[in-house]
Amino acid sequence: MFLINLILAVLWAYLLFNALYFFVFAVAGILTPSLTPLNSAPSKKFAVYIACYKGDEVIKYTGPKALEQNYPKELFDVYVIADSLESKTIAELQQHQLHVIEVKFNKSTKAKSLKEAVSRTQGNYDYAIILDIDNVMENDFLQKLNDHLQDNKLILQAHRVALNTDSKFAILDAISEEVNNHIFRYGHRALGLSAAFIGSGKAIEFNFYKEFIHEIEAIGGFDKEMELKLLSQSKTIHYANDALVYDEKVQEAERFEKQRKRWLSAQFHYFRIHIIPAISALFTKGNIDYLDKAIQMILAPRVIQLGLSTILAAIALVFDIYPSRNAWLCMWGVTCFAILISVPIKYWNKQTLKAIASLPKAFWLMLANLFKLKGANKSFIHTDHSASAHQKPKP
Repeated sequence: MFLINLILAVLWAYLLFNALYFFVFAVAGILTPSLTPLNSAPSKKFAVYIACYKGDEVIKYTGPKALEQNYPKELFDVYVIADSLESKTIAELQQHQLHVIEVKFNKSTKAKSLKEAVSRTQGNYDYAIILDIDNVMENDFLQKLNDHLQDNKLILQAHRVALNTDSKFAILDAISEEVNNHIFRYGHRALGLSAAFIGSGKAIEFNFYKEFIHEIEAIGGFDKEMELKLLSQSKTIHYANDALVYDEKVQEAERFEKQRKRWLSAQFHYFRIHIIPAISALFTKGNIDYLDKAIQMILAPRVIQLGLSTILAAIALVFDIYPSRNAWLCMWGVTCFAILISVPIKYWNKQTLKAIASLPKAFWLMLANLFKLKGANKSFIHTDHSASAHQKPKP
C-alpha cells in the first residue's frame, strides 16, 4: 500500500506542477493587453526560406503563394529549398519569381537544408524567415514583421494558426496550437520571458543567422535545439501575436501519432542534455529563460495532462485515493481552467464539441507514444502533407 501511495503522490505532484505552470502563464496572457506596433514604412529586407522535403503538390501552391505579399517586391526574396522534388516540379517553380535551391543528402534533415541554402544565398538581407512547405503567410505578414522589427530585435517568432479545420483531429490540432501560443508565447512574453519557438514562422537577424545555423545538428527537434542554444546564449525570443502564418493541421490519427512521436522524442532528448547546464546557468548567470525552456521539455503534453488528470480525478471521486479526493479534484480543476481560458473564442462552437469526442483517442495515441520513443530522435521522421488542405486557404 505504501508503494502505491508513493506512486500516486509523485504522479499527483507532477500533474499539479504542470497544472500550476499552465495556469500562471495562461492567466498572464489573459491579463496582459495585446500591443500592436505602429505602422512603419517598409525598410527591412527579408530572405524567406521554405524548407521542402518531397510534397510536390503542396509546394506548387505554397511556393508561388509566398510571393503574394503586400510588401515591396524588391525588399523580399523567396527561396524554395528543394529536397527530393521531381524535376518537373522544380521547373514549374522556376517559372515564378522563386529562387529554387536544389539539395541532396544521404540522410535528409531540415538543419542540413537550411545550412546549405544560406551558404548559397547571395545578396544582403536584414532578416531570414523560416517556413515549412505547408505554410502560407497572410498577405500583410512581412509588413507586420517590418513593424515589429523597427527596434532591430534579433529573433522574432510569428503567430502560427491553423490553415485547415476539416476533420476532428485537425480541429484538436488547431486548438492545441492556439493553447500553446497563449501559454508558451504570449503568456511568457507577458511575464518578460522568451516566447517558445515553433518549427516555422520565425524571423532571425540575417548575419547572426548565417553563423548560428551552422551550430544546429538536429535530426529531430530542429526548433527545440535552436531555441535551447539561443537561450543558453542569453538571447531573447520575441513574439508577434498579430503576424499570422497559416499551417496545415493533421487530418487523421496516423499522422497525428507520427508527428507527436517525433515531438515527444525530441523533448526527452533535449531535457537530458540541457537540464544540468540550465540549472548551472541560472546560478552563475541568472539565466532563468534557459532553465524555463529546459523545464518545458519535461512538461506533459496538454492532451496527456488533461486525460490523466480527468481519469485520476474520476477515480478519486469513487475511491478517495491518496493524497485525497480534494487534492485530485483541485489539480484537475486548475488544469481545465488553464486550458479553457487559453482557447480562442472562435473555437467555442459545435464543430469543437464534435471534435472533443476524439480526445480519448488522441490521449491514448499520445500515451502509447511514450513507449515507442526509443531511437525516434536518431532518424528523420517526415510528416506527410495533404494538397487538399491548401485548396481553400484561410488567408
